[in-house]
Amino acid sequence: MSKVQFNLKNTTSNTKTAIMTTFCFKGQRIRLSSGMSIPPKYWNNKTKTAREILEFNDGTYINERLNKISSKINSIYNQHLLHSTLPDNESLKQEIKESINHEDTITISKSFWNYFEEFIDYKKTHLTDVKDYHNSLRKHIVNTEKKIGKKCTINGLRDQQNGFIDSFNHYLHYEAIGVSGAKGMSLNTIGKQHKNIKVFLNWCFDKEICDRFSLKHIVTEQEEIESIYLTKEEIELIIKYKPKTDFERIVKDLFLIGCETGLRFSDFTALNNDHIINNQIHFRPKKTKGNLNNKVIIPISQLVKSIVQYNNNDFPIYGKNTLVDFNSVIRDMAKELKINQKIQNHRKVNGKYTRTSHYKYELLSSHTCRRTFCTQKFLDGMPVEAIMKFSGHKTSRAFMRYLRLDSEVVALKYKSFF
Repeated sequence: MSKVQFNLKNTTSNTKTAIMTTFCFKGQRIRLSSGMSIPPKYWNNKTKTAREILEFNDGTYINERLNKISSKINSIYNQHLLHSTLPDNESLKQEIKESINHEDTITISKSFWNYFEEFIDYKKTHLTDVKDYHNSLRKHIVNTEKKIGKKCTINGLRDQQNGFIDSFNHYLHYEAIGVSGAKGMSLNTIGKQHKNIKVFLNWCFDKEICDRFSLKHIVTEQEEIESIYLTKEEIELIIKYKPKTDFERIVKDLFLIGCETGLRFSDFTALNNDHIINNQIHFRPKKTKGNLNNKVIIPISQLVKSIVQYNNNDFPIYGKNTLVDFNSVIRDMAKELKINQKIQNHRKVNGKYTRTSHYKYELLSSHTCRRTFCTQKFLDGMPVEAIMKFSGHKTSRAFMRYLRLDSEVVALKYKSFF
């Protein structure tokens, strides 16, 4: 029998002490340095490994290196046994030492957070807004680390049983604070965090930071919620609405431009007359600024043309007002217009299904413009592939999931078949 074991050179040291490697085989023993050191308080003498805890950042790296050293020693020894070439102790020790030193020169290990920061920097060159990764995902991973008292690692994300993902799921389902202020996030929000982790891991795979592994245990959970879009009758009500203030007029006009173009809030509030070329809007959406092929060309509808003409042949200027301001005004406007259809949603939060009921005007937002555009163009018979050119969806499957056709839309679209 052969055995590799690790011990500290000085267990009572107040500073770092060397981690020694001991290899026992056939009643003999070889002892040499592992090339690493550690403060004794961070060493687990029972498991002969470093403690992987929050206050000690090097624990994971040290254990990975010890595992590699152990595997390398066993591999060298077994090869000698297989070919009956086992050398004397001093020669074997030298061979092991050279192998370990060579491994040190070609292996550079970084922590999860080192790679995460590189990932964020990469995303910043391709996206205008990286808060889903930089803020949300980071916050939830850090909070999970604090909850379990253990650092997140790529190996931990790979483990399918009792790994970091299990702890992450439990935190999101039962501990994270949702938009209502209560504990537990919705399935769609949890699913979004899972999707973001997959994006990070696929980046790691592409950069060859680690070997590719299955992500089937990171389930992107989703549940359907009632899609909010405006009917043509409701759009007509907004067109006829008489604004009480200049700001109301700006919000009204921009909301209608959003419904006519399918652009996001950050894009339709950035339009100016320089974007009008040959009676078309030529624009590069901010969300995908790193993609050189993301330019969209949108024909100017009669409604958009009339709004531009009314604004001295330019688009309304939104100024420094916020998205919250925009949503607040459009909801007040819709309330006054009695856009008050009851909308019910069933959602699973904190392991329990709940039912919520809202008036339609309460759920209106800048994003309603984009969904209204896609839905109305679909109902008008525009091919899905053409709508996707404006919406930016890459696959029809993703587009149809975004549209989330409810029974009413399906009935309206296909009533001629009955």
